[in-house]
Amino acid sequence: MNCCQRLASVLLSHINLMLALYAGAALVMAARLKWDPTAYVVLRQLLPAVYRALAAGLLAGAVLLILLGHLTATALVVRHATSRRVLLILYAVVMMALVLAEVGWALWTTLRVEEWLRGPEGQDLLTALEVHEHLVPLFSVLGRLHPLPQKLHDLIQEVEKDVPCNAYVAAAGAALLVALQGLAVVLALLLAHYSRSRTRRRDSHSFATTTTTASTSSERAPLRTAYRNGRIVVV
Repeated sequence: MNCCQRLASVLLSHINLMLALYAGAALVMAARLKWDPTAYVVLRQLLPAVYRALAAGLLAGAVLLILLGHLTATALVVRHATSRRVLLILYAVVMMALVLAEVGWALWTTLRVEEWLRGPEGQDLLTALEVHEHLVPLFSVLGRLHPLPQKLHDLIQEVEKDVPCNAYVAAAGAALLVALQGLAVVLALLLAHYSRSRTRRRDSHSFATTTTTASTSSERAPLRTAYRNGRIVVV
């Protein structure tokens, strides 16, 4: 059991390191959404509610992941078994709440985007994308006169090729994040169980030792006698 406990502690520490990388990336993205116009202008204009929720959620989630990492580090160095178990259970509960919040936010964002696409602004965007297919010959002709139209056309094609790849990478990263958080919850609960088992074994061992010592002392206690009224009696 000690070997499994050490392995779980090491795995939990490494998982928190990986989650710290996610926290750093979330902080950078939140900063870009706040101060980099190229990152937030389109999203803020098209979906302002999603933009505000994304900016606040990234910042709050990153800070919470960092604090949870420190909580784990504290729990793993605490010697008192009960305190360690409480900290690990607190870590598991907060991490699970964070996972549920992330899933809920993803579902809410998906519904808002689908609602926007069904609206008039979304239909205008889809129409513009359809018109772009008919502008390809025009870009080719204008590219002979000036390089700007051809560069613009190449940029649009590059964006069209990169968007699916970026979507797949984002989905894979989100799935990995949820998997790491779920594994962290399982390991934290497992370590809390080990701490509880160790406390029970220590208490039972202390009780058995005390009982044995008391019985041995009573058995080996020397007999004391005294002479009273012409007889030897045990005191």
